[in-house]
Amino acid sequence: MAARYQNVQPSLPLEGVRVVAITQAWAGPYAGTLLADWGAEVIQVESRERFPVGTRGLVVDGKGVVPEKERMWSRGYPDWDGGERPWNRYVGFNALNRNKLGITLNESREEGRELLLDLVSISDVVLENNPPSMLNDSSLDYSDLRKIKPDLIMARMPGYGQTGPYKEMRAWGSHIEGFIGHTWVRSYGDIDPSLKDDVYPSDAVAGITTAFSILVALRHLQATGEGQLIDAPLSEGLVPFLAEAFVDYTMNGRVQSAIGNADTSMAPHNVYRCSGDDLWVSISVGSDEEWEGLVRAMGQPAWASDRKFSHVLGRWRCQEEINAHIGEWTEGLTSREVMERLQASGVPAGMVHNTEQAYEDPQLETLDFFQEVTHPEAGTHRYPGIIGQISGFPNRIRRPAPCLGEHNEYVYRELVGMSAERYRQLEDLGQIGDEYLT
Repeated sequence: MAARYQNVQPSLPLEGVRVVAITQAWAGPYAGTLLADWGAEVIQVESRERFPVGTRGLVVDGKGVVPEKERMWSRGYPDWDGGERPWNRYVGFNALNRNKLGITLNESREEGRELLLDLVSISDVVLENNPPSMLNDSSLDYSDLRKIKPDLIMARMPGYGQTGPYKEMRAWGSHIEGFIGHTWVRSYGDIDPSLKDDVYPSDAVAGITTAFSILVALRHLQATGEGQLIDAPLSEGLVPFLAEAFVDYTMNGRVQSAIGNADTSMAPHNVYRCSGDDLWVSISVGSDEEWEGLVRAMGQPAWASDRKFSHVLGRWRCQEEINAHIGEWTEGLTSREVMERLQASGVPAGMVHNTEQAYEDPQLETLDFFQEVTHPEAGTHRYPGIIGQISGFPNRIRRPAPCLGEHNEYVYRELVGMSAERYRQLEDLGQIGDEYLT
């Protein structure tokens, strides 16, 4: 396998694996980050002629734009200032692309296509999450890449797959959520789905499952010497998480309705307001023992002795009535007090954190989860750390997300072996550089 970058922490499990990542937004970059975290040399490929909205932020006339929704989603810039090169300060990119190298090329131009082929020839994996036509139209599909790297692993992550009537459809996470039914299921019975904010778990799930699929393909490559083509559409990744709803339909012909915070079998199962400014707690009761623990924690209120609450089915049928009683109790306590009392009684309960509370939570602090990272243009901040520490491989964030084209010289001059004259020619052609051309 390909040699690793000089500064990679030694002895990580994926040391020696090189990945060419042509990714944008969330799903593809996240898959690459998971591989980079564990030692793979992931080279992020970007075009100077194609500004990736949703990846490097929103830029107008060279300035980073911070609309109100960007503020709500915390995907703006440090101190809400885009600076001179806002694409390098954008929170969304810097949070999702740590531990990677960054280069520029435009694969739709012949000289850019040649650069990509040169890089693929010395790499192990190509990872991309674009509409299939973007690479196919440049003759860069798997069959083309295998001609110069027969044992190549290629992972493709379109919205709907490489085949079928939807293969060229564009999609963001919000579209995928609606397509697979998640938007409907997670709504509330008294409002329509259009009143719910977007959520994008399909992107995160696709990143995780694709990274896992690449590991499986690497194991197969090690055992047989054979490469693989991985088709990992976002629309498939989250479906197994809704398996009960699909199986219910196939077995009973029933379309699951929107259930909000309720559960199909547990009750009470909801989020309850607590004392304080917008403080909430989540409580789930799945057995008679847990119900008894809840009643003890509440001080044995008289209403809880009603026989209709003595079994799971009765509580499920009367959950609205129970929710009202529990809400009266929780409103007199802080969310931490409720959580600690219920946990002490054997009842699953957890505080509903906002971002500030999660960031300062003592459990995450004890785990040293948030790690300080210094980015050359975005400054020094604490970032979410590497998930899943493995015994024998102590692991931390080794480098910040790359600035645009930051590692052009290393990749092209040292890895590819390009001459200084050719490097300058490609700079003049706009393939190599550290700013966008448009």
